[in-house]
Amino acid sequence: MKEKDNFKLDVVAVCLSNERPLISDEKIDSPEAAIKLVGEVLKKADREIVCVLNLQADSRPINCSFVSMGTLAYALVEPRELLKSSFLSNAAQVLLVHCHPSGNLMPSKADVVITDRMRKVCEMAGVPLVDHVIVGGDNDKYFSIREKCPIAFETREHYATDYNEIEWGIVAERGDKNGGIYTR
Repeated sequence: MKEKDNFKLDVVAVCLSNERPLISDEKIDSPEAAIKLVGEVLKKADREIVCVLNLQADSRPINCSFVSMGTLAYALVEPRELLKSSFLSNAAQVLLVHCHPSGNLMPSKADVVITDRMRKVCEMAGVPLVDHVIVGGDNDKYFSIREKCPIAFETREHYATDYNEIEWGIVAERGDKNGGIYTR
């Protein structure tokens, strides 16, 4: 019997898991409203925690997902992890909130990079990123990247209109050239 005949492709399902609710029927239409909802939890953390607030079209919260718990100085975040709960929740928009345990609210270079990356990914996915808010320390202050740089949130990506203009990057690589994995 050939190895090919024994191949089975598993069918999988992904679902949300409900945890302890955060109660809010208020619109999350400002950084202050986001902080009111999750800020106290994040400000008490001794390491960076990244939270995604999934919102309806009217800015009412659907749920929140604590996506990454890092170290004192950083947390690992990837767009697909940040958007997992957003897609499963049928969110119309998302808002990122994360903490700086040091109390220094200035965004790091990595914070700016992930914000810009998420803004672009979210726009392409049709689930706009409305803000990225940083909290920390014992104060009620915050840093809203949208408030400091509103134009970046309003720009639109430009897409190729001719198939010859599409730039393909490397999708994946394999040791042999005939492995069936697309490359540039």
